[in-house]
Formats: sequence, structure tokens, C-alpha cells
Amino acid sequence: MVEHETFNLGVVGSSPTGLTSTTAVRRVAQLLAAALALHQPASGAEPPEPVRPVQLFEDLGLLGTWSPDCQQNPSPANPRVTWHKYNGTLMHTVTIDGIHNLVVDEVGLAEVIDTGTITLEIMREQQPYVTVTVQLREGRMHTLRSIGPDGRVNVDDEIEAATGQPALTDEKCAAGFQ
Repeated sequence: MVEHETFNLGVVGSSPTGLTSTTAVRRVAQLLAAALALHQPASGAEPPEPVRPVQLFEDLGLLGTWSPDCQQNPSPANPRVTWHKYNGTLMHTVTIDGIHNLVVDEVGLAEVIDTGTITLEIMREQQPYVTVTVQLREGRMHTLRSIGPDGRVNVDDEIEAATGQPALTDEKCAAGFQ
């Protein structure tokens, strides 16, 4: 009988998903194949030009503070995410109390997938931390996919891997500081 190691593919503090290593590896391979397919130019097409993340966010009007519900106070269930410029670099900060930043990350790469869909590589301490694909729809930023540097899937098809619940979607609360 073959034994399988169990992995928790969720985020810290979430309940385990109970996926076996075989299932996890298969799922990660499927996600990576899908991600690579999205990044391949159409037959005969030029590869996409690299985009400066800060320029992209400025051009699209995305700099600013975003939250699931801007009318409610920040909380763990209603975090504030601020996309802002610092020394010409796009930064990403998160707060759950409106006072203290939990994280301050740099956005290293940005790629436009199609109209309204962007993939971002978020860096922490100059190392890839997470690759996130977001889509702008109906004035909200939806997380389609989120994959850690170890291949751990946090969000897939707008569903939190750890909980099976829909991923948070954010509305723009305020313009960002420059």
C-alpha cells in the first residue's frame, strides 16, 4: 500500500484541505500549465512587452486604497490594500486595523493578460513571494489566482483553496498617495 503525505495548500491560520501529495502535485502541474498557456503569445504574435508595474497602475487608475467594503472599518475580514508609488516602484501594503501595516511588498513584475486582467509578481525582501492574477470587473478587483513561490495555491478560480469560500473582491476606497 502506498502512503501519501498530506499538504495544507491554504494560507496561515486556515483549516487544512487534506489534499494528498499526489493530488497536490497534479493540481499544481495543472495550474502551472494553465498559467503558462495564458502567457504564451498567439501563434505568430510578438511576445508582450514588459510593463513597469507603477506605470500600469497609474495608467489604469489603480493606485489607491482598496477593500471589500470601504464603508466598514478595516478588520481581518475587511482588510485595506493600498497600491502606491515609492521611489518610482509600485508598492503593496495591507492593514487590518487602519493603523499598522501588516506587510509592505514591492510589485516586481506586471503583465497584462487581456483587457482588465493583470498578473503581478509580488516581492517580499527582494524574493518572489506570490504571483497573483487579478481582474477588474464592475469597479471591483477580483483575485482569480494566487500562487506562492513554492507552488502552493492560495486562490484558484476566485475560490480560497483553504476554505472553499469565494476570495475577497475589493472596491476602490480612495486615491493613493504618490
